[in-house]
Amino acid sequence: ASSQSFDGATVTTPVIVFPGNKPGPRLCMTAAIHGDEINGIEIIRRVLNDLRPADLSGTVIAVPIVNYLGYARGSRYLPDRRDLNRFFPGSRTGSAASRIAHSFFHDIAKHCHAVVDFHTGSFDRSNLPQVRGDLRSPAVLEFTRGFGATAVLHSPGSRGMLRRAVSEIGIPAVTFEVGSPMRLEPGEIDVGVQAMHTLLHKMGMTRS
Repeated sequence: ASSQSFDGATVTTPVIVFPGNKPGPRLCMTAAIHGDEINGIEIIRRVLNDLRPADLSGTVIAVPIVNYLGYARGSRYLPDRRDLNRFFPGSRTGSAASRIAHSFFHDIAKHCHAVVDFHTGSFDRSNLPQVRGDLRSPAVLEFTRGFGATAVLHSPGSRGMLRRAVSEIGIPAVTFEVGSPMRLEPGEIDVGVQAMHTLLHKMGMTRS
């Protein structure tokens, strides 16, 4: 449940759990924490469509639209203008952003072995495909080596970001920036899909 309306109606967000037939790590993919950043939604859809349980070791957990209220409005922000990616790990009794962040962090993210959070440039900015993470962490540094021919930038991240909050509890997490907001960009999406298949292979989850 990602939020509640003023009259108590629950707003739900799909969570896709794709288990393989063999044991292995749990990889979490997320997108649309900013509701107008949609390239990651399509990257996740294509990666999941390419997977086969018989060929997968471990589990892929995907949340294609974390900020459903922002996505439904075509907005980067929640309806109260808060940036969800500044509220992790959240609070059970705080603002709507804090409660959404708390639910996602404790019910999903902290049960994974690694997290990839897809973003794009904000507003009118386009970002070349790049992985961002706190490379002072040996676990994060090693994780970034799995994305193949993708640029990697050292970036500790701002307080409240999902990847920073997850990394601080010992789970390697990165932001994957790709393209521009408010549009689907086939070239950038193809790069993201290829990078994720390379990562799945590096983690021993697939053999493709």
